[in-house]
Amino acid sequence: MSFYSQEVAIQAPKARIVSLITDPFLLSGVFGHVNILRAYDPTRGKYVNFSSLSSFSNRFLVVYIFGTPDTKMNLFEGEMEGPIFGVDGVVYRGQTKDQKFTWEIRFEAKAIKPMETLLRIFMTADYKVSILDNLLGRA
Repeated sequence: MSFYSQEVAIQAPKARIVSLITDPFLLSGVFGHVNILRAYDPTRGKYVNFSSLSSFSNRFLVVYIFGTPDTKMNLFEGEMEGPIFGVDGVVYRGQTKDQKFTWEIRFEAKAIKPMETLLRIFMTADYKVSILDNLLGRA
C-alpha cells in the first residue's frame, strides 16, 4: 500500500478551497484518472443517469483510466464515494469492481490568514497485481 501526504499554502480563503475540494466532478477532472459515469440513487437502489436522480448522492459509478496513449490504456469500472464530511476534513474513496485497486484521499483545510489556507492532503492507494495480470500484460 502506498501512502502520500503533502501540505501546501494556497493564497485563497478557506471557504473557496473547501468549495473546490467538495465538488466531486471538479476533483475527478483534476485527478485525470477518474471519469464519473452515473450516480447512485438511494431510492431506486441502483446507479442512474444524473437527469434521473431523485435525491442527493455522493456515490458514483466511475471508470478508472491507467496508462498513457504511448503505452497502453487500461480502463476499469468501479465506484467512488465522496465527498464524505468529517471533523478532520473531507474524504473521497473508491475501488475497482474487482477490488484490485482501492484508494482514499483526505483533505484538511485550515485558515492561516483571511486570504491564505493551509491544505493538507493524505492519500493511500493499493493495487493488487496477480501473476496472471503480469503474464497477460494487464499490470
